[in-house]
Amino acid sequence: MLPEVERTSYVRFARSGDELQMETIPLQIQINEKALSNSPTTSTLITSVEDYASIVIDGTPALLDKIYALDSKEHLIQVVDSTGAVSDSAAFSLSPSIALPELPIAEGIKEISVTVPLAASLSYDSDILTSKPGLKSYADTSSLISPCRDRTASATETMKGLQIQARCGSIDTAWYLEPLAHNQAYVALISLEKESGGLPVTFYVDNPFEKRAEIDVRLNESGTHVIVIPPTQDFFEGYGFHIVGKSFNGELSRALVKGLSLHPFPYRLITGLKLTKEHTSGGIVALERPERLDSWLYRTYPLIYGDDSYITLPQSFDPGWQAFLFTEKKAHHLLFPFLGEKLSHFKAQGWANAWKLPTAEKLDSTNVMIVFMPQYLQYIGYAFWVALMIFVIQYQHKNTTSSRH
Repeated sequence: MLPEVERTSYVRFARSGDELQMETIPLQIQINEKALSNSPTTSTLITSVEDYASIVIDGTPALLDKIYALDSKEHLIQVVDSTGAVSDSAAFSLSPSIALPELPIAEGIKEISVTVPLAASLSYDSDILTSKPGLKSYADTSSLISPCRDRTASATETMKGLQIQARCGSIDTAWYLEPLAHNQAYVALISLEKESGGLPVTFYVDNPFEKRAEIDVRLNESGTHVIVIPPTQDFFEGYGFHIVGKSFNGELSRALVKGLSLHPFPYRLITGLKLTKEHTSGGIVALERPERLDSWLYRTYPLIYGDDSYITLPQSFDPGWQAFLFTEKKAHHLLFPFLGEKLSHFKAQGWANAWKLPTAEKLDSTNVMIVFMPQYLQYIGYAFWVALMIFVIQYQHKNTTSSRH
């Protein structure tokens, strides 16, 4: 059977008479091309919507009849009248999980497909091209034509979109969106038409805090490209989105960007989808796939299907692997993961590492850090050598000072 797997709820807000209603929109899941029936649910948030002009969700204007991706925390929706004043408001929260029905499959599972509705955005224009980009141009120092007498780099708005072209160099068009949380995932839809030669158009997403590109892809063909941007960090906001056209050997590179839109995407939901099987003790085993932070450090957010649940790590069994449970997500968990509640460690499937989770009552909002403890011996060694060097330097300095006197 399929467990409860939902972590991000899709919703649509609509007005029915004088009522403001919220409709939850489930994902469309198919197994062996058989659809699981999972009907949407509708609830009334506000019963007297009279002088209606717009709605605001968590302080950000929103549109009716659009699909939004919201998490399970408490949200505030406000109805704004024609004068801009808040006429009514309501708080609501979404269930962190959706129970999917059982689907008996006699022939075995051959294929699982998930259709995700395209969500609108609460904090930015759906079409990024409506805002003016920043432009940078670079000379082509590797050109075989020396000197290049016809250098061109431009980005021009047309009726069909944004036309970028470059000769003897490159053109970098950039849009910076500050409200984008790094702990959320997004999907970028890029509609592109390659008009003339040069190198493939490059799309990359830069992280201004880490000074690195989180996504860097080449768009070789015309059409609509779908780029998933996974969560990257826990505590920062803001990304830069770049489309780069680059010539080669003096050849003109020209492309038409017809659309660039960004939408919330339930990355953890999709990557966390899994099937469960009966354990020998009669409980349900949760086979979590932890997120790799480093070669010796993993993290996961358990989805609880029963009181007899487990986490597995697909690494050869070693007593050095240990798992620690935290009831809150804080920055120091990454630095000192061993400060949490230690979980019971055992061998799974004859070779892998596994840990038993506590009862479901203790796992309302948790994360589990998995760490290879011998790694700390290396860090202790580094600290010892640093301390020893400081001691030697101070000792030599003291002897030098004494000899002068």
